[in-house]
Amino acid sequence: MTLAASGIEAISLAHGADFDVILMDIQMPEMDGVEAAKAIRSLGGHNALVPIIAVTAQALPDEIERCLAAGMTEYAAKPIDDRQLLVSIQRLTSKEGEAPAEASGAIAGRNGGPGGGEIGSSHLNLAVVEQVEVAIGREDAVMLWEKLAALLDELLAESPAEHDPGDMGKLAAASHKLVGAAGALGATAISELCRAIERDAKAGGNPELTRRVARLSQVAIESLEAINRRFSANITLAAPVTEAADRQAGKDCENE
Repeated sequence: MTLAASGIEAISLAHGADFDVILMDIQMPEMDGVEAAKAIRSLGGHNALVPIIAVTAQALPDEIERCLAAGMTEYAAKPIDDRQLLVSIQRLTSKEGEAPAEASGAIAGRNGGPGGGEIGSSHLNLAVVEQVEVAIGREDAVMLWEKLAALLDELLAESPAEHDPGDMGKLAAASHKLVGAAGALGATAISELCRAIERDAKAGGNPELTRRVARLSQVAIESLEAINRRFSANITLAAPVTEAADRQAGKDCENE
């Protein structure tokens, strides 16, 4: 573990070493955590993509959005829940294809079982969903979920079957933004799918990319249904990709 006493020192350390995860306090002398995160992302290399967890006492919607816009991956509200922080670190640093070890009860529904036995709940880390609700209130939590749905609509607006190589950079950027935004709200399955989509798009695309985007659409719909039940809300997607997925599936069958 390496400690930095200021934002400027954090940038210096990130310039000289690769880290597995960065915990970034928002309130620091000389340079705050938001500006330090932006600077670290601009360095390029390993630390341009390393998970950055914002640590803040101001868990308000505007503050959370500011952290995510700066390139941070998730946030942790003070006072820190040590167990939940460890769960987040394990998930963010787990190797591709390796299931992160979850703390007991970290992903659990209100009825005590995984996801409470309801469709969509299994896609969520309900401990984080509840943490957000407690930190900023139900109304503001719903607002953040509505903004997440809008980001998903941006990504899903075009059929993945119609993406050409020139669109891959845009798709990768949209996916990268969702990795952090979804993870910060507890939409774990959406976050992980977006991470895979980002990787595929950066590699120039492949047949699996279309399937992942179609899967993302379905997981997003089910996740939002679970959130709607929890918050008595009505958050929906404007651009599901089921028709595009069906077209691509037909092409795949023709090529086999």
